[in-house]
Amino acid sequence: MLGQRPYDAIVVGSGAAGGWAAKELTEKGLTVLLLEAGRMITAEADFPVLAPAERRIVSRIFGGLTGQPIQMRCPAFNGRTRRFYVNDRANPYTTPSGKPFNWFRGRQVGGRLHTWARLAVRLSDLEFKGASHDGEGVDWPLTYADLAPYYDAVETFLELYGSPDGIPAVPDGKYIGPFPMTQEESNLKCAVETAFPDRRVIAARVVTHDPGRMPRTIRAAQDTGRLVLRSEAVVDRITVDSTTARPTGVSFVDRITKKREEARAAVILLCASTIETLRILFNSACPHHPAGLGNSSGLLGHHFMDHVLAGIGGPSPQHEPPDTEVAVDPYDFGHASGFYIPRFRNTAHRHPAFRRGYAVQGGIGRTPNWYFMAHGEMLPRWENSVGVDARIKDAWGIPVARISCSHSSNETAMIADALRTMREMADVAGLQIRMPPSGRLLESAAFRLWQGRLLAKSGAFLPGSAIHEIGGARMGNDPHTSVLNRFGQCWDAKNVFVTDGACFPSGCSQNITLTIMALTAHRRPQPRRRGRAQDTGCVFSAPALAHEVATSMRMSTSPKSSRRTAKTRAFSHRSAPPLAPPGPSANVPGATSSRKRRSVSWWSRYSSSRREPARWSTIARVVTTRPSWSSTDACGRPSIDASRGSGRPQGQPPSAAIARSPVS
Repeated sequence: MLGQRPYDAIVVGSGAAGGWAAKELTEKGLTVLLLEAGRMITAEADFPVLAPAERRIVSRIFGGLTGQPIQMRCPAFNGRTRRFYVNDRANPYTTPSGKPFNWFRGRQVGGRLHTWARLAVRLSDLEFKGASHDGEGVDWPLTYADLAPYYDAVETFLELYGSPDGIPAVPDGKYIGPFPMTQEESNLKCAVETAFPDRRVIAARVVTHDPGRMPRTIRAAQDTGRLVLRSEAVVDRITVDSTTARPTGVSFVDRITKKREEARAAVILLCASTIETLRILFNSACPHHPAGLGNSSGLLGHHFMDHVLAGIGGPSPQHEPPDTEVAVDPYDFGHASGFYIPRFRNTAHRHPAFRRGYAVQGGIGRTPNWYFMAHGEMLPRWENSVGVDARIKDAWGIPVARISCSHSSNETAMIADALRTMREMADVAGLQIRMPPSGRLLESAAFRLWQGRLLAKSGAFLPGSAIHEIGGARMGNDPHTSVLNRFGQCWDAKNVFVTDGACFPSGCSQNITLTIMALTAHRRPQPRRRGRAQDTGCVFSAPALAHEVATSMRMSTSPKSSRRTAKTRAFSHRSAPPLAPPGPSANVPGATSSRKRRSVSWWSRYSSSRREPARWSTIARVVTTRPSWSSTDACGRPSIDASRGSGRPQGQPPSAAIARSPVS
């Protein structure tokens, strides 16, 4: 059980988006419950000092026989990483006949960050305003200028290697120093830029390897003392009050005991990864939201995308890798990338065969094999979608995702061009092409055996193989043509936010992780007269809104209301010390004066007439409609208690202690 009182915010998922949401919210004074469907990680079990051998082929065979027949197709799957991938028997999903989709996923604290290649490249207005360039899809409801400060914040926190290259397609960022290229990569740069003036070969922009096993963002959230981290919590739906139609929290199943529990909060942030987030929204269907939470427009689940992926490789020339920290830790899985070729198609001139473009990343001289990998932008199409299949349930009785995704003629033409240009660049650099790159007999036999489960007829990897799923709950400026507003706030449920890749309105050629983090990061909005917040103060206001919710809840305008605030704090925290000191920054509910309610009500009516929900009107609704919480929910189920497994007496408020096993 997780406590009798509600949290300020619940964050579902502890990966790239969830970690940033927890960090930003707790640092702004909120008490946050972070729910992770997978297990807690430990240094001893997950990162033993004597790292196991990779044994790629043997590990894949073993994985296919022991419940990971889909996960073992992932290029990063080996003897060291296999525990960071799910069991496919316990976590099934369905696809239409003739439309295979490889869904590679990891369920543990930190999610897929443990296998992240750490390539971090910014999007530009070429992506944010792609529809304005070629008429395909829709524009994002924000621009690069809106997001640039948040890119800065994320890159500064994570410490990013890179160089200012002055390429509009991949804007420069905040770097701690250049990323060293090998001699072979420098030779490639010289050869390609000489032979093809329209292409630039730059050093990869790579996040510094963090030897800490718990993601840095979650560690920062824990340091605030306001984070409650609960692993083994498989969230299946958002709970909705049957009377007010207002979301009140989440329902989840304990992964070990399979016991159903609930948690309540003023704000819910879905950061579970694109497909899982869409699955939760669909499974949250209720009389008030019969087609799924947030689906009044009928767009939920549609315009789903992934990167179009193609690659070539061969034996790497003999050379010592550059002297960086990446070769020290055997669990650093992002050391293989050394160079990046930004998108060069459909930038200044339109290509006759396809729209949008692709970028190429790769490495030479870092491992026994060199590789080029093209990531192309998939157009948002209605028929590419994610739903739920009620006929099949996972190991916890939750309806599974049904994924329908295929490449269009535009993507097929793009892949043909990408394969041709990669071969051209390998030829001018004098690189030998061989598939599989090692040329070993066992690997060649395995490649021929598994080729149909890895590659499409076009030569591209099957959809899903890039592990960059996006879309399905697109942002926009109109509730009739989008699921979320420009702040990631659900049009149909004002206290529900989506901060992972599901909110992308269109695709890109860049790795998406940095952008997901930047969208989730925030800066506190600057207040102005009449309690309004400046629109320029926050681009993606899910965390900012939650911060303002807590601030509004503790506002008081008289000594009497201040006394009520003190009483509420004493009752809520009982014998435990307050999470924040008393005063203007205290994170506790308080009373709002009638004068303040009249002012907020006026602003609420004004903002509604503009058809765009202003932050303060939303805050007012969250604050003034916050229900009186009890030990049971609207359906009569008991609330959850944080004392479960934590060694604290039942009913005592949660602390920053981690439920389940601690991380060393």
